Amino acid sequence: MQTNRAGLLALAITFAGGQAAFAECDIIESGFKEKAEQRIALSPTVEASLVQLAGENLVYIYKNGETVFSGDFGKAGWNGTSETGMPQVIAVDVNGDGVKDLFVGVGQGMVNNYYMGMVSQPDGQWTQNVEVSNPVFTCGEQGFTGWYRSGPRGTDEVWAIGKGGLPYVQISRTVVDDHVFQRVDYDAQGKVVTRRIVPYAEDIRTETAPVTAKAAVGGASVYSPDDRQTEITRLAADTPLVLLEADDTYSLMLVEFGPDRKRGWVAIEDVAYE
Repeated sequence: MQTNRAGLLALAITFAGGQAAFAECDIIESGFKEKAEQRIALSPTVEASLVQLAGENLVYIYKNGETVFSGDFGKAGWNGTSETGMPQVIAVDVNGDGVKDLFVGVGQGMVNNYYMGMVSQPDGQWTQNVEVSNPVFTCGEQGFTGWYRSGPRGTDEVWAIGKGGLPYVQISRTVVDDHVFQRVDYDAQGKVVTRRIVPYAEDIRTETAPVTAKAAVGGASVYSPDDRQTEITRLAADTPLVLLEADDTYSLMLVEFGPDRKRGWVAIEDVAYE
């Protein structure tokens, strides 16, 4: 993704006028179509001003008339709603603090629509630390989901709310080989907690049984769990396998096999699904 993000601007915009009607539990979708400025009420005391100036998309957030955040989100090239139906601006309370958080479109591809999120904090500060593609929000529900496609693979994400009301990716699930997926669970610091192969489930959060398969018709070479260049054995066709995880290139799978549940890496093309 390529976005043009300059530093914070020192442009002063005077807060004026009364607050628009505010409903805590709703989702506001907006854009710059035919307007140079949009004003969005984020709470009874907080308002956002989104401005298009000299081709740049600027964002200002005010509390009781005082500027508490300002940023330049570059030339996103959106006007209102994109061709894929995603709005340029989305305001929704994702962390349940009673203040709507603001997501502004910063880049578009053929299928991916990228947003930068500004999230309110309990101390009244705002954090610009969320970058998500194709987000989906539910009114009154903390967190959100997103998805993106890279080449032949698609990835779903579940964003949860951590300490201080900050969103983080809690679960990601990526298509590995047509009908199996790799699910990765993370802690709030972004560290991988678990990584495992799972079958498709409508709800990404669903706990699933291990995925089983067999060695392909031509058999399968098994490489050391510690050294993927070293072959440790050769499996006959139809040898039962339990799929554990995929490598970073999605070309190998870590599997268990045999009565003593040995482990090793097998090329994806040498795995036949049951």
